[in-house]
Amino acid sequence: MTICHRTNSVENPYVVETVAESAVDGDAGNDNGQGDHLSEHLGPVFDFNNPPPPPHNGDQWGDIIPPFDENGNPRANTSLTLNWNAAGMAIFNNNCVPGNATINVTKVVTGTGTPSASQVYSIHLTCTLDLGAGPVQVLDETVNLTNGQTSADFEMQAGAVCTAVEDTTGLTNLASATNNGPVTLVAVGGSYTLTETNDFLLPAGNTPQSAGAAKPVAASPALTG
Repeated sequence: MTICHRTNSVENPYVVETVAESAVDGDAGNDNGQGDHLSEHLGPVFDFNNPPPPPHNGDQWGDIIPPFDENGNPRANTSLTLNWNAAGMAIFNNNCVPGNATINVTKVVTGTGTPSASQVYSIHLTCTLDLGAGPVQVLDETVNLTNGQTSADFEMQAGAVCTAVEDTTGLTNLASATNNGPVTLVAVGGSYTLTETNDFLLPAGNTPQSAGAAKPVAASPALTG
């Protein structure tokens, strides 16, 4: 089966390696003294943006072992994996080469009671990355957008998970505020968008005033003589 085998180099932290099933089953007694990858190299996924300091050995980062063989078929015991999380999958699916992905935020406004085009919406974007020891925050930004605008791209290691929360304080006629998050940056080199959508609804009995439309004029009383 194919695994990402850790090296001792932060410039090239993994190599693609094909090994026998007996080399990744956690049983050191059936691998002809070569060592078992599930008993060695047990560190987390390599941290691409904050590589560990020397000596770059031991368990500073670990192998990436999937639950399937080189043909994509499930292994006899699919629980015998290592670092098979979003960050590890991103590296494995990129020929064992780690790297970054990007995300941005787009603002969309719909409905009958939308504010003026100059209305600014404040959206809080946070992203976490789990390399094996639990999620760690890697981004905490607030973007301010008008309808139809897209923020700048934010770059971080592939495998990060991003969510957005909008501050809707003071938004009149707001019926709903939704987005497509959380968004996982699944691929190295991928570009992703979190879209924050607001739907506005005028209260019952009100109708939207079209731009440039004539305002209604009250009828004058009839004159009698």
